[in-house]
Amino acid sequence: MRHVGALMLEGLRRPAEANQLFIDHMMLAFTAHIAQTYGGWQRVADAARGGLSPWKVRRACERLDSDLGGTLSLQQIAAEFGLSVSHFSRAFRISTGLPPHQWLLRQRVKAAKQLMTLRDLPLSEIAISVGFANQSHLTKVFSAQVGVSPAAWRREALGIRDSET
Repeated sequence: MRHVGALMLEGLRRPAEANQLFIDHMMLAFTAHIAQTYGGWQRVADAARGGLSPWKVRRACERLDSDLGGTLSLQQIAAEFGLSVSHFSRAFRISTGLPPHQWLLRQRVKAAKQLMTLRDLPLSEIAISVGFANQSHLTKVFSAQVGVSPAAWRREALGIRDSET
């Protein structure tokens, strides 16, 4: 709970960086903890769990990809498949290897990389256009996923030497 609470607090401190999928995921983790710890809820055996069918994975990914800003809620997406939020989230993670909000962040970074190959577009505009709150948010997520800053990645991708910048 301490970790979930800390993540939620960080999201409240930076509301522009906390997309709806992240908030939904944190609330789901909080609810599951309360249900298990105080409500006597038991987890279903791992063998009984499965992922989404291929067409559902494709459709869910399309829906998430079409809304890089993260305004869609897990409830909206899960409802399209007639699933509960918890079942959808678990099945999505099993199918893709990532929870929905992490998958969305990966897509944002992928879209940012595509836009960064255009020399004239400032990183601040790229950040906003792919759903990040600002350039700082892009840099934080991009660096964590890719291992270098967006500016360094862009220089490398465009073949720019430091003496040219």
